[in-house]
Amino acid sequence: MRSSFLQQRQTRPELRMAGWILLLLWKTSFILASKQRQIDFFRFTNKTQAPDMEMSASQRATMVTFLQKGMPDAFKEAEDEMAASNDVPSRQSLCSRAGDIPQQKSMMSVIRANRFNWPKEKSLEMGGSARMSEIAMGKMLDKGDMDRNQMTAAMSSIDARQTPIGRFCLNRDQRPCDPNAKYREMDGWCNNLRLPFWGAALTPHIRVTPPRYDDGISSPRTQSVVMTNGGRALLPGARQISTTLSRGEDRPHPTVTLITMQFGQFLDHDFVNTPISLVQTKPGEASPPQCCNVAPNCRDAACFPIDIPANDRFYSKFGVKCMEFVRSLPAPRPDCTMGPRDPMNQNTHFIDLSQVYGPSADENKNLRAGERGGLRINTSPLAIDFRMMLLPADKDTLDCQRLDESRSCFKSGDNRVNIQTALTAIHTIFLREHNRISDFLWNARPDLPDEILFQETRKIMAAQWQAIVWGEFVPVLVGDRIAMDDRNGIRLVADGFFNGYNDNVNPGTWVETSTAAYRLHSLIQDWLPLKRTFNESFKPFHEFFFTPYYMYEPGALDNLAEGLCHENVQSFDNQITTEMTDHLFQAVDEPFGLDIFSLNIQRGRDHGLATYNDVREFCGLPRARSFKDLEDVMTPRAIASLARVYTHVDDIDFYAGGISENPVNRGDGLLGPAFACILTGQFRDWRLGDRFWYENPGQFDLAQLGEIKKASLAGIFCSNTNIKQIQPRVFLDAVDGVNPRLPCQNIPRMDLSKFLPSLPGAGK
Repeated sequence: MRSSFLQQRQTRPELRMAGWILLLLWKTSFILASKQRQIDFFRFTNKTQAPDMEMSASQRATMVTFLQKGMPDAFKEAEDEMAASNDVPSRQSLCSRAGDIPQQKSMMSVIRANRFNWPKEKSLEMGGSARMSEIAMGKMLDKGDMDRNQMTAAMSSIDARQTPIGRFCLNRDQRPCDPNAKYREMDGWCNNLRLPFWGAALTPHIRVTPPRYDDGISSPRTQSVVMTNGGRALLPGARQISTTLSRGEDRPHPTVTLITMQFGQFLDHDFVNTPISLVQTKPGEASPPQCCNVAPNCRDAACFPIDIPANDRFYSKFGVKCMEFVRSLPAPRPDCTMGPRDPMNQNTHFIDLSQVYGPSADENKNLRAGERGGLRINTSPLAIDFRMMLLPADKDTLDCQRLDESRSCFKSGDNRVNIQTALTAIHTIFLREHNRISDFLWNARPDLPDEILFQETRKIMAAQWQAIVWGEFVPVLVGDRIAMDDRNGIRLVADGFFNGYNDNVNPGTWVETSTAAYRLHSLIQDWLPLKRTFNESFKPFHEFFFTPYYMYEPGALDNLAEGLCHENVQSFDNQITTEMTDHLFQAVDEPFGLDIFSLNIQRGRDHGLATYNDVREFCGLPRARSFKDLEDVMTPRAIASLARVYTHVDDIDFYAGGISENPVNRGDGLLGPAFACILTGQFRDWRLGDRFWYENPGQFDLAQLGEIKKASLAGIFCSNTNIKQIQPRVFLDAVDGVNPRLPCQNIPRMDLSKFLPSLPGAGK
């Protein structure tokens, strides 16, 4: 078991002060180990098109004319190709001759591993449309004799409304917007009154760096920049990168607590839910394609499996040579143009608690209690007998490995709620917080209808959520030096309102954020801490995948919440626990699971993510010409690891490079400069581009804003668990005189009575 030092601190509080002393030594090590850059302000180089795609106006016009002439035939061929791929009997006949019909047990493993990326029916329709566009683009480019990269760029000038994909184009007038609406739409539509689909659910991620596809359209990046006699060399495989860079070393962070990791995952599920592709297994039914142990003539186009070397340090013990991987669904472009593939987002892009409330009105309706503005709760005998307010039960057993018929999976606004128990716990706490606030409002104004009580509660919830994310969490990620510099645009106002809303800022989730910079898996410990009443205080992390049943134990939520605030995360670096690189989503009856490091690399290539060097350039860092040039942000050991697995510095995947960097500003923040840069820009744009941002004029009055400033994660925990003491800044260790553990009655809380004057009919 790792992190024995952290476990000793349960009985030896004096070791907490030792942790802060270690922090000073830890920061000093970065000064000695590398020529670390000091960063206050990121100067972004906005360049979303590669240099080789630039062209004159006349060149573009010529190419557009050529492409438009070829569109009808190209789309007809694309339709025929997709129809053939959906011909279930023919495909089964081919597979049967190859002897490769997947067995049910292996298919269930594939389904469960991909359950958290499950597409909605509308997503599948839109994804099919985008896929047809990709195929048609490829056929048009194959028939041209002009520069392929420039032709791809010219696609952005082509209006595809008259093609078969036209019905999925988003029309800014298709749903009228009320400029005086008091509340957000559930799906994020109409936040921007000029471009109402900006930030809405079922729209693409956006990019701030050029896409990198082998064919310029959609084929994942597999080729090195290095030329050989036979053409371009191949990039190293994802698992090879994982095992070369990460050895699962124990490097606990001296001051940042484990709740940072868990809060981070909960936040991630607010702004991104990227669905995968499915295939028809029989008419009317679909599931993820099986990609491993399948003959080439049976492998679906959505497959992008990860090869595992024969001498792999772990999987070779079990004869595993392939890891399942299914590509994300592409999204049609909102402006109905054509261009390189972009992944879809099923959630709203805004930080609005869509993981609690659902990203659509229909999904939200199924979560509502229908009275008092509340959310549904669990009505199982266990929950009622022990008077526990738990999430409602979900009868869909695919979401978890059900071991006890009396304990069901849980349902929330996001289908990933059951992935691991600590995530379920945070969902439960926010459910309770919603119902606590809605009960207060109902008791004060029982005359108000359920819908008004719900929306007013949701508005207050989103406000304190944004205040906690930007005020408490973001500074831990990027460091106070960056977070407090007003030029970066992420510092909350001290007094008054925020006047920075800009309807020209797209609040969309960046591919660079969701696919790399916000993948915080390096923080995960190889255990979860269960405190107080459990016989075993620490259990291996993989035992909690798809098994949320601890929540039915009396006191389980309190114990887990306290443990997350008490123990520390791993440092953010290229060392990821083997619980995540060997045992991710491991089934109860299996000795191995998946590898999150490999999946992150593969997903980056699937999404056409720019390289590490591309992102350095975007962030204002000099483009590295050799591995030695990385010394400004990395240790010699980290550089040596990258050089062992990559042939050229331009080949480095953004995720692999980003987690290899030293923490920004000598440990002021958790992340390295490249990841800190991307997240600084992302949180800036989420704020600037949100018309309903809580600090904007018209959202709350000054007295209410004063109460929202009191909001903290510590306060939410105190209000919704039986925790008795907690440190005010829960993302950091409790240290006497610095961040002391206080009785909950001493933790500031919002005075909800200040929100009553804004309710309809108040004062009558």
